[in-house]
Amino acid sequence: MLSRVAESLYWMSRYIERAENNARIAEVNLQMLLDLTNQQGADPNQQWDPIISSLEVNELFSSLYPKPDGRAVIDFVSLQKKNPNSIVSCLTRARENARTTSEQISSEMWEQINRLYLFAKSDAAKKLVRTSPYEFFKRIVTGSHLFQGITDATMTKAHAADAVIFGAVGGPQWDRVPYEVRPEAGLLRLRKELGDLSAIELRARRIVETMGLVLQDSLLVRFGPPAVADAFVASRLAGDWGVAFGTLPPGTDTSAILDRVRVP
Repeated sequence: MLSRVAESLYWMSRYIERAENNARIAEVNLQMLLDLTNQQGADPNQQWDPIISSLEVNELFSSLYPKPDGRAVIDFVSLQKKNPNSIVSCLTRARENARTTSEQISSEMWEQINRLYLFAKSDAAKKLVRTSPYEFFKRIVTGSHLFQGITDATMTKAHAADAVIFGAVGGPQWDRVPYEVRPEAGLLRLRKELGDLSAIELRARRIVETMGLVLQDSLLVRFGPPAVADAFVASRLAGDWGVAFGTLPPGTDTSAILDRVRVP
């Protein structure tokens, strides 16, 4: 589950970045063409050849545009669906990856990526590409910057929050117990582990173990007997009690736990 989500999030960002890069390259190329118009003997069409070469899709471009020129290159880079690296293709794939991970990203991120995708697919975008391609590329770059800024603003706040919601972890009975034996202790430890990617492969088994314990904890707190939930948190998630099985801190309500297994 985590690997699929991580892969989708990676490709969502990568496709957004690729769309921005293509827009930037085309935008710079348009500006350079303005200088070539003042040079005698210069062939403006040759200025577009490096773009197609950099995308490594020369054969595809030649098959779609028998008579290549600047307009053909702009259309190929911008709106050509058969080009997997075109701006509209990249935004389509970025949006699909965002859709499949909508529960892991903020609503603002989804709205921005969807807004950028809908613009690239709109008739207004097609008209801009024909009449003012510079303006089209500028809007793609700006939209990408907005997405990056929204990502930093919304996700950073979520990561920095001291309160972590994991289902419904506990009720009023947890308000006056020591912090180190609250359900949040395991959640915060797990968040700390996931926040450090150094040598994560070596810590993967321990991280997965903690995730399983946190899930058990949340289910016990929500649906299990309070005494069992208290003992589980104290012995498996808080402090060092989880190093060995069967160790319980002083004050554990063992009578309530044993009553559940005694035969009348």
